[in-house]
Amino acid sequence: MLAVGANSQKSDRYGKAPISEGGRMVWIPEIGLGIGCEQGIYDGWQREWVYWYGAGKRYLTSQERANLERQARLEAEALLQKYRDRFGDISE
Repeated sequence: MLAVGANSQKSDRYGKAPISEGGRMVWIPEIGLGIGCEQGIYDGWQREWVYWYGAGKRYLTSQERANLERQARLEAEALLQKYRDRFGDISE
């Protein structure tokens, strides 16, 4: 799918830019990134936000990254506790 860019003149640089399947992201080949919008929650605000994309995936916000890291840490701690319950504490 193609969309006309900001410059209405036909040119290789500004004439057309590919957009994603749902029409919500425009790929900018000159910088190797896309920019688009999605519904989301950021800092307690639920609304449509503008996000950057790379290689077809949206870059996570700092809050989203922190939440994923926290979840991974909690899962690792739970796994470690299961190990300790089964085999005892690890001693050096």
